[in-house]
Amino acid sequence: MASGWRKGSSCTPPNVPSMQLGRRQRRSDYSSHADQHRRPRESAIGFIGLGAMGQEMASNLLTKFNSPPISSFVIHDHSPSSVSRFIERHASLGPGFGDVVTATTPAGVARLASTIVTMLPSSAEVEEVYLNPTSGILRGLQDHSSPSASSVGTTATTLCIDSTTLDVTCASSVASQLKKEIPGAEMLDAPVSGGVVGAREGSLTFMCGGTEATFGQAQPVLRAMGKKMIYCGPSGSGLAAKLTNNMLLAVCMMATAEAMLLGQRLGLKADLLAQVINSSTGRCWSSEINNPAPGALLPTKTTPADRGWEGGFASRLMAKDLGLALAAAEAHDEVPLLPLSSHVKELFAALVADKAFANKDFSVIYQWLSQHKK
Repeated sequence: MASGWRKGSSCTPPNVPSMQLGRRQRRSDYSSHADQHRRPRESAIGFIGLGAMGQEMASNLLTKFNSPPISSFVIHDHSPSSVSRFIERHASLGPGFGDVVTATTPAGVARLASTIVTMLPSSAEVEEVYLNPTSGILRGLQDHSSPSASSVGTTATTLCIDSTTLDVTCASSVASQLKKEIPGAEMLDAPVSGGVVGAREGSLTFMCGGTEATFGQAQPVLRAMGKKMIYCGPSGSGLAAKLTNNMLLAVCMMATAEAMLLGQRLGLKADLLAQVINSSTGRCWSSEINNPAPGALLPTKTTPADRGWEGGFASRLMAKDLGLALAAAEAHDEVPLLPLSSHVKELFAALVADKAFANKDFSVIYQWLSQHKK
């Protein structure tokens, strides 16, 4: 996720000094046509949103993408410290990698790169980054496709890949407006599964919505950041898949937490109970991989529960995804009742209202339930 984004706020230039990386200069934002001509836009990649997930995804994209070689890697985040951290992290890269360029606005990224990946907190930031009339990606693409820009021989072809988990309707609307305003612009919603660890290891799963042609075009970029790419259908379908999966995950985690708590109250040890469940029909990812009870999987595996529920997928993000999933359900008359998911959503909302739990792994619902006896 990106760090520090605020809807409606201006994106001030990051206070990042130029850095020498071998013989190659990490440069601040530039926008002259001469510079753009020297550094082909067609082989430049942009990345917007350098939070916990974005830092890792962008790092893999910079260091692993090689088809064709990157001419420049254009980055932007509202937080100057996030930009600085990324540049410092890659200060030892030598020749063979694209120059890292910092852009002062999303529009600056769009002027310089024909492929743009965004990883942002929510719908509000996606609308701001893509559609802000003065600083958004759309503004930059409009500038790039103007007659003066085309005079240097560039084209308006642009691929936008948004990995934000956001409202399905919002994602489809942004994609539609981008395609309508800019001939040649294509957008793919590509939310991910795998968390920060998956982002760091380059093992993310991308659930993609858009045209099949756009999905095919995005393959080299996605392969640099993940291991599995699933085409789900037209625009918004990737998000529909992500939200329904996370809705199920939340319900499974809630049920696993209840089972682990009950079993221990009835005299079973956590590791024994986990062994039984994981050898029986109750087995699921929440019991086998991310068991919410401390010590349940030791010594074979450690989980966030063994670290005080630190790390992992934050409870506040799970609460957000549940809200988005239920909102999508409410928007469609033909969707059946979702009583269990609705109740789990209410419980996670109560959980994250307590700041002590909001940023801990969502398996901390186990601890929260243990403190709320009947």
